[in-house]
Amino acid sequence: MRSRPCWMAIDSIHWSTIRKMNSLYGAYQKWHTDIYTQIMQAGRECFANFTKPMSNFVHQTLAAIGDKEAKSVALGYLNQFDLKIKESTDEMGRYFLHWALDDGFAPQDDSNRFWVNVNQLKGRGYKRMVREAYDDHIDDDAVLLAKTVDKEANKVVDALLALLSEEPNQ
Repeated sequence: MRSRPCWMAIDSIHWSTIRKMNSLYGAYQKWHTDIYTQIMQAGRECFANFTKPMSNFVHQTLAAIGDKEAKSVALGYLNQFDLKIKESTDEMGRYFLHWALDDGFAPQDDSNRFWVNVNQLKGRGYKRMVREAYDDHIDDDAVLLAKTVDKEANKVVDALLALLSEEPNQ
């Protein structure tokens, strides 16, 4: 069994809600169970999980500074770093959302074979079949999405390095 994408929460959604969501081409917004909201949240979570070890390291390193004046400066840097992480997390959510709407699940009509196929699924194991259909569908773009997360994480690192290389009184 292949590993599941970090964004699919099909198992926690009632089968009839899944069926309705698919019949509306993923846009069922009742209770925020539409596929696009889930993908946006998944983008945020993927980025947060990807950057968490780096963020923890930066926090621990700057927190270990003993000199009171240097620690004060470090906390300012830490606040800016945390803000950059938050901005990038939100940016990844928006990127995943636009990918899903414009590429991944477009067009949102019966000319898209994915929607036709997923709407024909029924029977025992329905949730599993739907989850597998989504998994298979995004496989081609999973590498692109992962590279985008990596690229955004590198931007955060570059921003931190630029911040730390500034003169304190600028």
